[in-house]
Amino acid sequence: MWGITGSILGLIMFILIRAQWSFTSFILVLFGIAGVILGLWTLKKWMRQYYRLQEIDYRDKLERWEKTQRLMQRYRQRKSYVNPKVRAAQLKELLHDKVLQPTGKSSAQQGVSEKQFFEVLVSYFRNQVSFGGEFPLEGSQFKYSHDIVFIDSTTGLHIDIEIDEPYEGKSKQPHHCIDDDKDKRRNDYFLKNNWVIIRFAEEQIVRHPHQCCKCIAEVIADITANKAYLKAFEDIDDLLPINCWTSSDARRMASWKERERYLEEMGVFKQYSQSNRNKKPKRSRNKKKKG
Repeated sequence: MWGITGSILGLIMFILIRAQWSFTSFILVLFGIAGVILGLWTLKKWMRQYYRLQEIDYRDKLERWEKTQRLMQRYRQRKSYVNPKVRAAQLKELLHDKVLQPTGKSSAQQGVSEKQFFEVLVSYFRNQVSFGGEFPLEGSQFKYSHDIVFIDSTTGLHIDIEIDEPYEGKSKQPHHCIDDDKDKRRNDYFLKNNWVIIRFAEEQIVRHPHQCCKCIAEVIADITANKAYLKAFEDIDDLLPINCWTSSDARRMASWKERERYLEEMGVFKQYSQSNRNKKPKRSRNKKKKG
C-alpha cells in the first residue's frame, strides 16, 4: 500500500514541477499530500488495532467453544452408560401427576401444513402423537393450545411440537418473532408445568418432515435413553437449522411471499386451495312455496 501511494505521489510531484506551478500552490499541494499520508498512517494503525481486538475476541470464543465441546463429550459418555429401564422408572416417578393436562381439545385453527406433517409423525410414532389440547389461563379469557403433542405412555414424557409460521396467511402480520415476548411467555408457562417444547419453522416441516421427525426422536433418546425410535432414521440426514426471524424479517418475507412460495413448491398450498374449492356450499333448508 505504501509503495503504491509513494509512486502516485512521486508522479504528482513530477507533473507539478514540470507544470511550473507557483511556490504557494506547490506548498498547498505538499500539505494535501501530507494529509493523505497522515490519513493512510492513521487508517493502518486503526486496522492493526481492530484486527488485534478481533483476534482476542476469536480466541475467547474458541476457548468457550472448546469448553462446551468437552462438556458435551462428557455428557455423551455419561449418557451412554444410562440404563433405559432405570431412566424410564426415574422419569415415571418424577413426572407422575406433575405434568399439566389440557381441559379439552384445542379449538385453534390448524395451519395448512399441520395435517400433512401429522401423517408423517404417525408413520414413525404411531399412537404416541395426537393433536393438541387447550389450557385456560387463570384470570384471562385467552387460552393456550398445542399444535401436536407426543406422549410417552411408559415414562409420562409430554412433548409439545410447535410449527411456527413467519406470518399469518390472511392478514400477513408477523408471527412467532424473536423480538416478540408472546412465545417466550408461552414457553415459560409449559416449561414450568413440566412439558418439553420443540419448535420447528413451518418451512422445515414442509420441506424436510422426516428430518424433523428424526430431531424429535433424538430429543426422546436424550431424555429417556431409549434409542428405539432412532433406528428408523439411520439413513435420514440431520435437520438443517433455520435462523429465527424478527418482525422486520417477517414483514420482508410476507412482501416477497416466501411462505406461499415454499408451500406451493412442496404442493401444500395447492392441496389446501383445491380442498377449499371442492367444498360445496350448504343448501338452504327453506323451500320456495309453489304458487
